[in-house]
Amino acid sequence: MQSLYGLEIKAHCPQAEVDYDLFHVVAKYGREVIDRVRVDQANRWREQPSARKVIQSSRWLLLRNRSSLQR
Repeated sequence: MQSLYGLEIKAHCPQAEVDYDLFHVVAKYGREVIDRVRVDQANRWREQPSARKVIQSSRWLLLRNRSSLQR
């Protein structure tokens, strides 16, 4: 979770403690982990364009709260 902002804080205020809120931790998780898995799976399905399209368009489905999905 280190960013340029965090590095600047550490450089100018070495005794300061940087805290990360849950929203940004989850957002980073979604961007990095879920997107990496989706890209890897889409690459595996290169030979089947229709299946690959489903995987490529699944980002928001995977990030949604399970209880709010309609059946």
